[in-house]
Amino acid sequence: MDSSLLLPQWSDLPLDLLQLISDRLSSDTVDLLCLRSVCATWRLSLPPSHNKNPLAKFPKHLPFWSSSSSGFFILKQSSVYKLEAPKTSWLVKLQETSPGKMRVLDLFSNDKISFLPDNFPENIDLQEFHVRLIRRAYRMEYASNGGAELSCFWSLSSDKVVVLSSGEDSAVMAIHSGGKLGFLKSGDGGRWRILDDSWNVIYEDIMVYGESCIVVDDKGKTVIYDMDFEVSDLAEGLAGGGGHKKHLVECSAGGGGVLLVDKYVRHVWCKSEFSKSAAELECIS
Repeated sequence: MDSSLLLPQWSDLPLDLLQLISDRLSSDTVDLLCLRSVCATWRLSLPPSHNKNPLAKFPKHLPFWSSSSSGFFILKQSSVYKLEAPKTSWLVKLQETSPGKMRVLDLFSNDKISFLPDNFPENIDLQEFHVRLIRRAYRMEYASNGGAELSCFWSLSSDKVVVLSSGEDSAVMAIHSGGKLGFLKSGDGGRWRILDDSWNVIYEDIMVYGESCIVVDDKGKTVIYDMDFEVSDLAEGLAGGGGHKKHLVECSAGGGGVLLVDKYVRHVWCKSEFSKSAAELECIS
């Protein structure tokens, strides 16, 4: 008798154990696709959407920054993946438009890519490609619902958006064009709270760190907010305010941590009638 016939099959795995494996995965769509592709039994047993997705805890339409508008925000998620195969690799940015369907976006913007490179694979077989999640990003797009007049102080969209998730709680934190920090918690009445509304505080960047959120203002002062709106200081502002633009960067080397990148913009002489700009970066621990 062939001894291989006596070995247990993946399809015979108890469904409660399969559910435990699924629950330990991230909310990433590709992770679930890889799990469901193991066999037909697993594909039928696991739903195509993951119930751990933090966006599932928010309504489809989020309120606008202020109550003076009848419009609303749509929160969208995109993910950057590295596709690796023998002798080739790709970085792609995808946005799920419906369960199992993806839209390819430009890596450095949110524009849809209509024409892929000639040597890009038409079909991605997860058994041939190793797929690794690099980062996940969120943005809010404004949708008009009545055309109410808006103040120019309020941004119609926001690319500086993070989503926090802790247990059953989720929250969206975003910076709008006025440099103020908005906080919207799931199940919290559906209205934005503006944090630190001081006239001289202008936030420039925001990132998730664990179950908290780190933000930096235009002077380099860096603080951390948790899910309960509690704030703690991380770093004082830079002497003289530093450069022209502040960025937060997560560092994976040397045990991890967060770097503050201070960008200086200077004008460079050129032959054209328009001056050019150059950026100089300074990394601050």
